[in-house]
Amino acid sequence: AYEIRNCDWSSDVCSSDLPQIEVRGKGRNIAIDETVSAALRSFPAGFAVVDGLRPTAGRADFDLFLRDPGQPTEIVDLDLGLKGVALSYNGFGDPETRVRFPLPVVEASGHVHLRSDILSIEDVTAHLAPEAGGGDVRMSGRVNVSHEHRGEVHIDLDVPKLTFTTALRTALGTLVRDDGALYDQFQPRGAAAVRLQVRPQGDPEGQWQVQIDALGGDLTWSGFPLTLGGVQGRVLASDDGMKIDLSGRRGDATLEVKGNLQSPAERPGAITSGPIDLRIRAKGVPLDSDLRAAAVKLSPDLDNVWKKLSPTGVCSADLTVRRAHGDAETGYDLTLQLAGGTAKADVLPIPISDLQDRKS
Repeated sequence: AYEIRNCDWSSDVCSSDLPQIEVRGKGRNIAIDETVSAALRSFPAGFAVVDGLRPTAGRADFDLFLRDPGQPTEIVDLDLGLKGVALSYNGFGDPETRVRFPLPVVEASGHVHLRSDILSIEDVTAHLAPEAGGGDVRMSGRVNVSHEHRGEVHIDLDVPKLTFTTALRTALGTLVRDDGALYDQFQPRGAAAVRLQVRPQGDPEGQWQVQIDALGGDLTWSGFPLTLGGVQGRVLASDDGMKIDLSGRRGDATLEVKGNLQSPAERPGAITSGPIDLRIRAKGVPLDSDLRAAAVKLSPDLDNVWKKLSPTGVCSADLTVRRAHGDAETGYDLTLQLAGGTAKADVLPIPISDLQDRKS
């Protein structure tokens, strides 16, 4: 039994061979607490709403019509008007395959309707919680919460400016099921515009897709850790893999990163565990300790080359990195073309203008 204040309730039990139960309820400015959540979880469709959106605080207006809860003849009409609600997107459908992106959200307002097993989220606006960097967020979509069709999810979540935080690392790690490995591999800092699209399994664009438009932050790929600043461009990630098209600067140098990380066919969404095809090109990069450290990270043997040649000045760099599959060795092709600098070998002390190193 649940007691919810500020509500009007009525119920009917119709006499027939099989008793029919009807419940009507109306509440205004109701505090969303464990009592309200437990009441919603008491019937299947309400459970799907609470489990999918995970509301924990705030207030709401509601209108409810419920017939034969838990029976094949169940009918649910539920209108929720959200007022300053705290929630996070925990996804809908099978717990083993559902798409989750649990960024903490506060001050959510808007309307949620549940009719005939169809949950409609109508232009819910909110703010990201302080620990998630703040910023506006908008969510809308439609979900079939019936048991037979509970994988039919159409959700769009749009964040015009999302700060890279530990909370985002956790949410992205939950989405791709890698405990933050993808986030750590690229070490983003600053902010980006982010759009999440969730669709039914088998959709041509994938079950989920995240579009990330850079807003001038920093990025450091762990495979060649030369930090890219003032980043512009787009990253498009889905359960099939990730496409990268970014450019930026490092002082007076210009850099670009393009390519793909592909998920293994048997592990959709495991972006860090599949084939790699990346190309990093730079112009006017100083031949300094940072470039040396990045080259040595790529291949420790390059440190001996650096010691022997003692390069100075600036260079253009062209690096291609490839991996055929997750268990294969990563190969690279690196070319450094000196510009306004010199390099001299111990055994052949004459100027050198081009350096090449390759590992296939």
